[in-house]
Amino acid sequence: MIWILAILAGCSGGLNDPTFATGSSTVVSSARGDAVFAVNPDEGTLSRLHTDGKTVLTAKVGGEPTRLARMGNHLLVSLRTDRSIALVDAKTLEVEQTVRVGTEPVGVVANEKGSRAWVAL
Repeated sequence: MIWILAILAGCSGGLNDPTFATGSSTVVSSARGDAVFAVNPDEGTLSRLHTDGKTVLTAKVGGEPTRLARMGNHLLVSLRTDRSIALVDAKTLEVEQTVRVGTEPVGVVANEKGSRAWVAL
């Protein structure tokens, strides 16, 4: 019950950015809306495609990335087989930090301010 209340408290109030994804997803947009990010579970990669359709960047992030969430200028990526969450720079797609969560993370969300994140195990 406490877990549910914590999630509801984190999601309460209106969004300042109506394009901000409020749920765990396999695809999210950049903060400026000029790119989309997608996980590629079979390859262990994360890709960024600019809306001009010409620029694609793909980088290895870890074992079976399944969901992602935008968190400021970063992305949180659930790495199912690594049993961890990766903090990835949205511009370079470089993994800056990995946090083991002890079991297979199946979802991740962050608040709009980028100050809190929740992981579904």
